[in-house]
Amino acid sequence: MQNDKTTYERELILRLMNDDQAAFQGLYLLYRKRIFSTVYGFIRNKEFAEDIYQETFTTIWQNRNSLNPDTNFSSFIYTIVRNKVFDYLRSISKYERLPESFLSHTADDSADILEQLKATELQDLLNEELKKLNKQQRCVFNMSREQNLSYIEIADHLGISVYRVNYLLSGALKSIRYNLSRYGILSVLWLLF
Repeated sequence: MQNDKTTYERELILRLMNDDQAAFQGLYLLYRKRIFSTVYGFIRNKEFAEDIYQETFTTIWQNRNSLNPDTNFSSFIYTIVRNKVFDYLRSISKYERLPESFLSHTADDSADILEQLKATELQDLLNEELKKLNKQQRCVFNMSREQNLSYIEIADHLGISVYRVNYLLSGALKSIRYNLSRYGILSVLWLLF
């Protein structure tokens, strides 16, 4: 499923690079809610959040010919959003003389929000990889990682040997590690041990 999303996104980017407005609209709709929520989480003002969202996609349109369809578009767009939010906060501080402590607090909050977004995206990728596992592997993985059951408890519950539980879980972890590493996500692997 994630590969389908990545492929779809890549196709949209390739079409966008060729000035396809429908592709631009597709990316716009794909990211609208996530970006708006992120920006609103930073500045707590719907009008300015909408402005920053619009400016983000204006920047993407203006730079469409230099996009790289093989890079992570999500990271690219969130970098633009982060920079626009910081520009906005700096402009406010000039005109309204916001205290420096507010800006540093907001920067800390923004880092937390970006980390939450990354964690959500990582969890989505992990969920997609779990769907690719066979039924027994997925069941054993969930019992081990979600329900915190021991190998013996899993074996008793499923009526299989502890050796089989170990075999299924090892296979599941190996598959998940391999597939996540293809996305360049090595930081999540510690969750799987």
